[in-house]
Amino acid sequence: MAISYDVYGIGSPIFDLSAFVGDSFLLDHCLEKGRRYQIGAQELEQLKKSIGSLLGAALRCAPGGSVANTLSALCSAGSRTFFLGLVGEDALGLAYQTDLRRQGIDSQLFRKGVTGQAITLITPDSERTFLSYLGYSNDILWSEVKKEPLEHSRMLHFTAYQLEHKPMRETAAEAASLANDKGIPVSFDLANFSIVETRKAEVLDFIKRHVSILFGNERECSALFGGNVGVPELVGLMSGLSDIACVKLGEKGSSISENGKVYNIPAVSYTHLRAHETVLDLVCRLLLEK
Repeated sequence: MAISYDVYGIGSPIFDLSAFVGDSFLLDHCLEKGRRYQIGAQELEQLKKSIGSLLGAALRCAPGGSVANTLSALCSAGSRTFFLGLVGEDALGLAYQTDLRRQGIDSQLFRKGVTGQAITLITPDSERTFLSYLGYSNDILWSEVKKEPLEHSRMLHFTAYQLEHKPMRETAAEAASLANDKGIPVSFDLANFSIVETRKAEVLDFIKRHVSILFGNERECSALFGGNVGVPELVGLMSGLSDIACVKLGEKGSSISENGKVYNIPAVSYTHLRAHETVLDLVCRLLLEK
């Protein structure tokens, strides 16, 4: 079968609004550092005003979402990518669609309701706290998805974010099953420790059923396995769940296990990532390219 795409990604297309804040801002708003919160449209607008007042300027806004950001980096590196997502029937949705085309990312982009937005609060220690208004981004029906682009891809990639809501969860499961049947590797990122904590059994079951390439940072991996576990042990536990496992270590780089062999990758930099994305996403890009 002819290959049309290196990576097929399923994600929640949202606009990223990022801001650098002090720890006191998180305390004032009762936010736990590093956690991801889902918020409503009204709360989103209130926070945007509050942060804008603090900064003395509007938040920086850019097309984003974890999977789309990964595909953006891959595309910048010369890979052929395809994105499945849903944006709103609004100006932001049109802007998102235009941005994908500008980058050369092919897509099946449904349109419904309003486009999601996510505020990323970055503290001086580089920790990121997320406040996400997802809009209608999870309302994708598998019955409406074109199967050919996935069937002609080298790899399927998505994250634990896609397991949070129906029907996106069902769409992700169907896509992973199709990829498994076609011998297409499934790449999966744990995404955020708060999701792993609340959906641990579901995440573990999904990984065991479908995933051959697994990513997670220390906190996400610790949430998956419980307790304070050292990096070597985490790598070993992760490798027991997938053929290739990557534990992301921030400024320390990453540890990758493949067929029982561990590779320690130093931290690197990459200038083409969008919005607030960091070196952690480059680790994903490098391994996806492999």
